[in-house]
Amino acid sequence: VNNAESEWSESLVVTITLPNSPPVTSYSISPPTPDGENGWYLHSVNVSLTATDPDGDAIAFTKYRIDGGIWHTYSMPFEISEEGDHILEFYSQDDKGNVESIKQAEIKIDKSKPYASIERPLQGYLYLFNRQMLMLGSGNTVIIGRIVVRAFVYDSQSDIQNVSFYVDDILQNIDMAYPYEWLWRGAIGYHYISIEAYNKAGLKEKSPPMLVYIFSL
Repeated sequence: VNNAESEWSESLVVTITLPNSPPVTSYSISPPTPDGENGWYLHSVNVSLTATDPDGDAIAFTKYRIDGGIWHTYSMPFEISEEGDHILEFYSQDDKGNVESIKQAEIKIDKSKPYASIERPLQGYLYLFNRQMLMLGSGNTVIIGRIVVRAFVYDSQSDIQNVSFYVDDILQNIDMAYPYEWLWRGAIGYHYISIEAYNKAGLKEKSPPMLVYIFSL
């Protein structure tokens, strides 16, 4: 207020920089597209990870793990060979300490065909209007009247998609849901029956044919 003026203070250097971003990691699979159906691979796959930094910083490391296991430091492409629906997790860190958020990828592998067999009728039994009566000493399967043919199928990986029923290798019916059954009637004489199961990966398996004698009007 008396117009007395101080000396200048010592200077303070202020550096302003743009925010530093974490790395960005991407993955690729060989083969690049599933060779089965519904996103399933029918063989082992190779996985490659690639990390880049938007600020041009060096990548300190890239980590990955499979199905919640231990973290591995990525150095080269790796193989996933075990069957199943796998979750791949990965992330990278740059030399400034910026850590990328963990990313996920689903990788599904099914190498095995489903199991398929005829549950009903059983070999060597007499069936009367869909009722199992007795075992025949001849070992033949005899059917009088209609019968519900039932399939026993399972798949340990991708699950069952549908089941086809055949008579003398001619397709009769396709069942899409459990229990896998088909009502057979209107046939006379000896015939071979079989079933074929398809899993969701596109693999299939056919049961051995069963010779039966049927009398159904």
